[in-house]
Amino acid sequence: MKKDRDYIVRNGRIEIIDEFTGRVADKRHWPDNLQQAVEVKEGIVDLSKGKIMDSITLQHFLNLYPKLSGMTGTGRRAAGELGEFYGLDVVVIPTNKPCIRVDHEDRVFEDKKSKNKALVEEIVKVNKTGQPVLVGTDSVE
Repeated sequence: MKKDRDYIVRNGRIEIIDEFTGRVADKRHWPDNLQQAVEVKEGIVDLSKGKIMDSITLQHFLNLYPKLSGMTGTGRRAAGELGEFYGLDVVVIPTNKPCIRVDHEDRVFEDKKSKNKALVEEIVKVNKTGQPVLVGTDSVE
């Protein structure tokens, strides 16, 4: 794990960077003592943390509840898993309005320099129209 790529240190805490968005992942922690190892690496020691006495799988934890429900935009893809593991049915509710997104053809570049140049040109062009532009990165740096 590399500082300022996989995580940042802020306010005496390790904050994980989402690998897909380049943003800080709110309240996310690494499993299997990896979080503690990075904290030790960065000299962050929290003596107030409790001790884990036992653990339970998410599947068994959720099955302790008599009823489960939820909403998601991606539930249809997980319908088989939700049915098999949790006994849940997935019901698709159609959108209120039709999708207006336009999917453009892929653009392929010979090298990273020409790709980055075209990317900056597109950002400047769109920004001039007043439309906001969200740019995802691989690292906070």
